[in-house]
Amino acid sequence: CDWSSDVCSSDLRELVPSAVSGDVNQRVETTALRADGTSFPIDAAISAFELDGEIHVIAVIRDITDRRTLESELRQSHKMEALGQLAGGVAHDFNNLLTVILGYAEILQDQLPASDPRRQFANDIRRAGGRAEDLTRQLLAFSRRTVVTPKVLDLNTVVADMNRMLRRVLN
Repeated sequence: CDWSSDVCSSDLRELVPSAVSGDVNQRVETTALRADGTSFPIDAAISAFELDGEIHVIAVIRDITDRRTLESELRQSHKMEALGQLAGGVAHDFNNLLTVILGYAEILQDQLPASDPRRQFANDIRRAGGRAEDLTRQLLAFSRRTVVTPKVLDLNTVVADMNRMLRRVLN
């Protein structure tokens, strides 16, 4: 490449004097330009040598686009793994809380007479707790990267249950 042109990055051009002064194997990761003007990441090694009284500079430039892509994918994979571990920890803690909530709701429901309207509140707590347990299972499945078995839902039933619960809460 013409060292004075815009094709070579300034990082690359800055290594030439060091190479000429005798520092062997100057390296830099920087960008270069393609003929169409787009930039791409490179790894460049520059050396200088003397031949017939003249100093010559040689550069080995390697396109590292694929390596950068793989590094990015690896970082993303590590983030997803950390997120999975966090989801698993939250799911376990949440499951412990649900056990207490559902246990008290069951005790409350059992202690109230069948004619007591508050039994329905306890029943709603248990039903909501069951949905929370489903969510916890999904979080645990995500954290373990296991395949979740899809389940058919009757959306009319889900909406009707939510409607009953919301009417009691809002009244």
